Amino acid sequence: MDVEYSFLSTVYNNSRTIKGTLESIVNAINKAEVASEIIIIDNYLTDGTFEILKTLQKELRNNRYIIRFMIIRKKCSRGLGRQLALQL
Repeated sequence: MDVEYSFLSTVYNNSRTIKGTLESIVNAINKAEVASEIIIIDNYLTDGTFEILKTLQKELRNNRYIIRFMIIRKKCSRGLGRQLALQL
């Protein structure tokens, strides 16, 4: 199954909102039944966001529409993070 949609994001200390945001995206993907990927660039967070992302990544491992869920940790600006996500 080829990826039809890519969801790219940079995150920095988003522990209060990241789970709800990703659940909303995944629900839309499942409803639309489209093969998708999620790529997140993590700027070495300090508030637990990375741990939340890793847990969600494990939970979505068997989702038939999430072809790839990638989390990259890189100390960078938001713009560089977005550029990296686009390259991936």
